[in-house]
Amino acid sequence: MSMYSKHTGIIRRLDKLGRVVIPREFRKLHKIKVTDPLEINCHDNGDIVVRKFDISSELVTAGQPVADELFNTLNHTVLLCAPTKIVHISGSSRVVPVGTRLEAKTTTMIDERKCFTGKAKDIGIDVAEYATMCTIFCEDVFGAFILVSDSPIQEWESKTLQMAARILGNSMQKF
Repeated sequence: MSMYSKHTGIIRRLDKLGRVVIPREFRKLHKIKVTDPLEINCHDNGDIVVRKFDISSELVTAGQPVADELFNTLNHTVLLCAPTKIVHISGSSRVVPVGTRLEAKTTTMIDERKCFTGKAKDIGIDVAEYATMCTIFCEDVFGAFILVSDSPIQEWESKTLQMAARILGNSMQKF
């Protein structure tokens, strides 16, 4: 790039602690929220690249065996969800396809670390009942398990889901 090339970035100074503030316009444009993981790469030419890190693949790697075991134990379909979409299904795939975006109400529940048991239609899934538990550890939210069934979810099933969510949240904390 020539020194006469058009400059389109915003210049920020490094503070005494080595921090740089990402401009609000960039955060809004790329939907970067507080606590979102960011990856920082340094290239041989001296460029430093900061990009939003998608932990979905790590969530699937760590969460798929847990979701599969939940399905085997509870005999109900288990959806493993990133904060905004379904990333894995254990059990019947008739519910919704992998990659389906979650409804705003559901993503809000995940962001607010809420548990919920109720009608599946409330989160856009066409079955009778569901339970969801966010996978959280410390301040970070990684997603949720959603247990779906044509029959009401029992309390012990919700507790099992809650325990699995805590274990997965604990293992995801490194990201």
